[in-house]
Amino acid sequence: MEVHRPHGPFHSWPEFLVEVATIVLGVVIALSFEGAREWYHNRALARDAREAIAREIADNKKSVDGNLRAVDERTKRLDEALQFANEMLTKGKSAMQSISLNADLGDLSSASWETADHTGALAQMSYAEVQKYSYAYILQNQYQAQQRRTLEHLSDALSMVSSVFDPSTAPRSDIERFRTQVLALNGDIYIERQLAQQLSERYARVLKH
Repeated sequence: MEVHRPHGPFHSWPEFLVEVATIVLGVVIALSFEGAREWYHNRALARDAREAIAREIADNKKSVDGNLRAVDERTKRLDEALQFANEMLTKGKSAMQSISLNADLGDLSSASWETADHTGALAQMSYAEVQKYSYAYILQNQYQAQQRRTLEHLSDALSMVSSVFDPSTAPRSDIERFRTQVLALNGDIYIERQLAQQLSERYARVLKH
């Protein structure tokens, strides 16, 4: 924005005041347009971020709900693994010749939330709205941390019986450690289920509003 001085001298105070008023009015109008443009930009930034976060949370919810549906099958597999370990330790043999254990790691994203933070979009939203999203992503982080612990215990358990083709030929010490890890996995899945249910409900509340 440029302000140009008037051409020629002023011949009266009224003329001077009119010129000053004209300049001031021009400055006010220019600033108003600039402010309006910034306001519209911020609104668009917040709107786009809000829509992206909603899509991300909807996708995350589908993944978590899928993991919840698989919990019963995973628990069944753990019960079978525990039965195998108990039979091997008490009888020295088991009718089961194979063990199937797995972990369901959902593809949960926080890219839209982090992008909104880095671009300043969150600053254009209300405190209550940002808090609502924040609670969901904090719980999501806790859930993913629990999934990583589950994966570590699963890896440890499988490493003790996967070194031989037939798990029933594994050394007794490995079977004992395997049983310990299976019990830990049972606890992991219980906690994971509780967190998944809470997270799914939290997602649903965010999407509802």
